[in-house]
Amino acid sequence: MLKLIFSLGLTGVAVLAAPAPTYYKDALPVLQKNCQGCHRPGEAAPMSFLTFEQTRPWAKGIRAAVLTKKMPPWFADAHYGKFTNDRSLSQKEIDTLVEWADGGAMEGKPDDAPKPVVRCSRCRWTLMSRRREPLSISTSFYPPTLQKISGYRWRKPVQGTAS
Repeated sequence: MLKLIFSLGLTGVAVLAAPAPTYYKDALPVLQKNCQGCHRPGEAAPMSFLTFEQTRPWAKGIRAAVLTKKMPPWFADAHYGKFTNDRSLSQKEIDTLVEWADGGAMEGKPDDAPKPVVRCSRCRWTLMSRRREPLSISTSFYPPTLQKISGYRWRKPVQGTAS
């Protein structure tokens, strides 16, 4: 019994001694993976999360948004399967961002930062970047390929006046 109380006491000390999460070491990897796709200049989000100076004023808003699961937006129902483009946060990632905000949104050491994520500014649509050839747009009324395939000569509709 005494051993159990002693073990619980040491566990409590270890929990109290755990350092608060910092931006560079803990929050930035989560933001890079799930948020910076939209939260950067020229994208849909109204603010940028690329640097500590840009992110720090939004710490309490980030906390509220991830707790209510408002951000990142993901409306697919997980009961229907796992999606490859799932942007929702795991509980561990939510806890990390909440603890960072609650701990005063500390900056930490820039040396702890992961490498910046390189994003292509010209590759806005993933589907289009995976295509092998660009889409061709025909400006003619009837596609010429149909005439070649069928051998039928298409007639243009008669434009008359209403009687």
